[in-house]
Amino acid sequence: MRSNLQYALGYAAKGWPVFPCRKDTKRPFMTGGFHKATTDEWTVTQWWTQWPEAMIGVPMGNASGIWAVDCDGEEGIGQFAELCGKHGYEPATLSQTSPKGGRHFLFSCPKNREIRCSVRKVAPDIDIRAEGGYVIVAPSFRIDGKEYSWDNGLPIAEPPSWLVEEAVKANARTAQSRYGMAALRAEADKVAAAPEGERNDTLNKAAFAIGTLVGGGEISRGDAKAALLEAAIRAGLPQAEAENTIESGLKAGMDRPRSAPAQQSETAADAYIIQGDDFISREYGYEPAVEGLFDQGEIVLINARSGTGKGLLTMQLALEMGSAPDTRDPMDFNERLLWGRFRIPKMRRTLFVQAENRCARTQEKLNMMLAADPSYGPALKNMGYLSYDNVDIRTRGDFTKDAYLSKVMEMADSHRYDTVIFDPLISFLGADENDNQEVDEALQRLIEWQKKTNVTCILVHHIGKNEGDLDGRGASAIRAKADTLIAFTRDPKRQIRGDRHATVITGHFQKIRHARDGFSIDFRRDDGGFRLLPMQVDGTAANQSAENVISVLKSMGGACGTAMELKSAVAEAYAVSQRTSERWIAEALRSGCISPAKRKGCRQGYELLKEHDSHASNDMSDSVGEIDNHAESLTARHSRQIADDVYFNQ
Repeated sequence: MRSNLQYALGYAAKGWPVFPCRKDTKRPFMTGGFHKATTDEWTVTQWWTQWPEAMIGVPMGNASGIWAVDCDGEEGIGQFAELCGKHGYEPATLSQTSPKGGRHFLFSCPKNREIRCSVRKVAPDIDIRAEGGYVIVAPSFRIDGKEYSWDNGLPIAEPPSWLVEEAVKANARTAQSRYGMAALRAEADKVAAAPEGERNDTLNKAAFAIGTLVGGGEISRGDAKAALLEAAIRAGLPQAEAENTIESGLKAGMDRPRSAPAQQSETAADAYIIQGDDFISREYGYEPAVEGLFDQGEIVLINARSGTGKGLLTMQLALEMGSAPDTRDPMDFNERLLWGRFRIPKMRRTLFVQAENRCARTQEKLNMMLAADPSYGPALKNMGYLSYDNVDIRTRGDFTKDAYLSKVMEMADSHRYDTVIFDPLISFLGADENDNQEVDEALQRLIEWQKKTNVTCILVHHIGKNEGDLDGRGASAIRAKADTLIAFTRDPKRQIRGDRHATVITGHFQKIRHARDGFSIDFRRDDGGFRLLPMQVDGTAANQSAENVISVLKSMGGACGTAMELKSAVAEAYAVSQRTSERWIAEALRSGCISPAKRKGCRQGYELLKEHDSHASNDMSDSVGEIDNHAESLTARHSRQIADDVYFNQ
């Protein structure tokens, strides 16, 4: 009996990108979901070695070149049969039966027509799984043991023209919202009125803005392209140039989908009822920005006293987020850990809106960070500072003024910033910070604008003078409006390992969705950098974690080929989570037990430093032999003859 790994490798070999999904929820295991699907053999092997019973997901649309008609149960199968009967069509194409008794009919993607996902638009019990969606494929089985199974070994057929039209119409019925069409008209008007010298830039920004709504299902891509192209030609741009700009902008915007903001209405005309079975099947959930700290689109409140280092804390946060990998590259496992502990799943761009630090002082802080870690250099392009005169970065604003908020949020959105940091909050609140009603109204306006763009807003606030009070000064509404509240304190008398240059900054979780203990950060004045102190400042827990990593690395011959390889090995050896394994490795790096590998063939891996590698030489040959045996076994499994299966013959 073949393993899920072998089936996944078979699909990848025939050109279908794959990714692992959970048996209970059908959701992807990895952050980034089906966007990380790949045909790379090494990556697929890593995934199914880590999750051997994971179901096999295949993205629909351009990635795989196929799409599916998803018939829900006998009702959906009957409705599709009725549609086919009207057109005298017999669906002679590859299909599979789902655990619930429904069927997926697979078709190749039509040329020059884009089909996107739709729910119950073609018929009451028929969904379209296409661009922007995925399908679980056979022989995956759910947690209850029920499995997906192929119905036949037919080749994947081209869809008949009438079916393509039905699917495209379903896209249009899904996408034409009043909000989306109003936004499209407004952007098209901007493009048509753009002066010479600014036309292409205006078109690019408009295409990106509209692309986010296309991705969110508010506008069809066809309508968006047609309206923007017409406006660009009216503005005087050559058609070929305009088409290229529109295509690029729409694609980038669709990678950051957004929907129309929720509207409060007192009339039933704008109200809807979502049935439970429809609701449970929709794609909701949180998108972690920094795992364990906050999610994308949240209001984050950071409280600290003067002199704690709030500016350096937020600056390093921005640099780490800007250094995180691009999730569109499935082979990029060079993950970032903020302060050695909090994983950043993908790259984020940060806009600073600040009122206190002069340009020279801000440059000084940045140079301190770059001196401590030169790898931050490329992340500078993912940071920005709001300026009113293109010189001074100190600004002030007023959350109670829609004109101000709309300007800041639209600038953040058009320049593709994921995060906006307001520092300090009091300079932008526009209200008496001690008046609950005024504060509530001001922050509610911020939240309404923030939801339109799904940016994360980080508000930097001051803690009062009372010792032990970490809630931040002012009205309780400030804390109530925040999704996440983290307070930082610093004790300059508390030195680390007797180092007079190092003091401890402690993070306290006051309000957070993620269940974690507080944490400490090692602040060193000599380089301006921050490093996490794991668990106990005396290093006892850190030493044990490092010893665990050393033990595993010794068993691997003193070095490993990739970071992912070591992370998986530590997690398996000590039965801990991948996240805990990441933290242990970070602690071993910090303590100087291991370092990034320099040995030939160890790409992006780790190796023991010489003083920790002395005991590894005796069992080196045994460990290398085990690795060779494992590789030989894996190669043998991959090379088995499986051409007689439908999974590999398409």
